[in-house]
Amino acid sequence: LQNSAIRFILKLKYDTPSNILHHEAFNKLKFLTVSNRLFELSERYVAGELRHSVPLVLKDDSDSEVEDITKPKKSDFSSKDAIERINAFF
Repeated sequence: LQNSAIRFILKLKYDTPSNILHHEAFNKLKFLTVSNRLFELSERYVAGELRHSVPLVLKDDSDSEVEDITKPKKSDFSSKDAIERINAFF
């Protein structure tokens, strides 16, 4: 909604600063500012795309097996090992 519509709904004065207007709109009407709403929508879009994407896999050249790395094992938490595995992949 435009600021003027929110001012009318909340019966705020015309010269009410925008930051107070946005704060009141969120508290009383549960409206997000445009930037917050866009961030929320993009976050939901990315999460949805990741849920429907193909799992990330690594191919181990030594025995030609494919390993699913979307659910790491306890031994996979070393950052040094992870960097080495990624570099070896490329």
